[in-house]
Amino acid sequence: MALKRTMQAACLLALACGMLAGCKKDGGEKANVQFSAATKADATRTAYSGEGQTSASGSLVKERIDWVVDDAITILSDKAVNMTTGEKWGDYKILTVAANGVRSKATLKPVDVNSLQWGEEGTYKFYARYPADATKLTETSMTATIPATQQMKKDENDKWVPDMDNAFMFATATATNTKDPVELDFYPEFTALQFEIGAGGNGEAKISSFTLTSTSDPLAGDFSVACATGAASTASTTKTLSMDVTNRSDAGVLVIKAGDEPSTVTLFALPTDFTNLTLTVVGQPFGTRTLKLADKNGNMIAFTGGKKYWIKGLNLPELLEATGEDINWDVEARGESIYWD
Repeated sequence: MALKRTMQAACLLALACGMLAGCKKDGGEKANVQFSAATKADATRTAYSGEGQTSASGSLVKERIDWVVDDAITILSDKAVNMTTGEKWGDYKILTVAANGVRSKATLKPVDVNSLQWGEEGTYKFYARYPADATKLTETSMTATIPATQQMKKDENDKWVPDMDNAFMFATATATNTKDPVELDFYPEFTALQFEIGAGGNGEAKISSFTLTSTSDPLAGDFSVACATGAASTASTTKTLSMDVTNRSDAGVLVIKAGDEPSTVTLFALPTDFTNLTLTVVGQPFGTRTLKLADKNGNMIAFTGGKKYWIKGLNLPELLEATGEDINWDVEARGESIYWD
């Protein structure tokens, strides 16, 4: 999947689907079901733009999330049938993309020529998943897995970006036979934490290990989404997430150079609430550093599932080793100032 960047609050997405042609089957004409899709408030999707709605101070508060051409979703129905395969589901790909403000619009094309088609029934239910091939979808639930160890990928501009195959989304709709598009409202079924990392002083930092741990809540593992409510649940006990940085360079480390733009590391977590988080970073020349995501009073910050958060200001200067000083660097998470231990 070609994908981009990430967000704290939400974005709105509008998606238009063409493909008006029908086909003849058993002597009768069957019309293809048309779909449109939109992410709801506090939602996200596959490609992060770095643009969108900003606050009075200029901070990005709603990031536009763009579809990428050839991204694919699967749509399942209780009654509509794919006349090519005889199945009650079909895959759709993004054909074109147009971004405007906080909205991203795209056209869809079915992978099979006929795709899902209307029949003689009155009311139809539709369920959709993203990515198309990374989840299991039935009429009752969607199930997927957030991996405990994750990697970044390079996009078409040779830039390191999050692996958005872990950015699971779910949508559902009820409709009657109509020529109008059936609108699917996509909800994020993951939580994203984007860490912004820089190097202080005149040197560079080399990160070999990047791990996020909760002492109370699961962060990775299997989860399910109820089709009736969209609510996510998990029985996982995996309380650790880590980024495998070994693919970032031949040296097997993530290199952060002073004077360069900060690097970003984005971890995808379960779409459930969690707290009591500690970030552990290992590398040179700073050794091992831990960062408890707590406010100035020592209260652990609570994170709401299904959203994106930025943790900004993580500097790893070589001054630490050179002088032996124990310096607190100001880091921000959810608007709170937090400090290295």
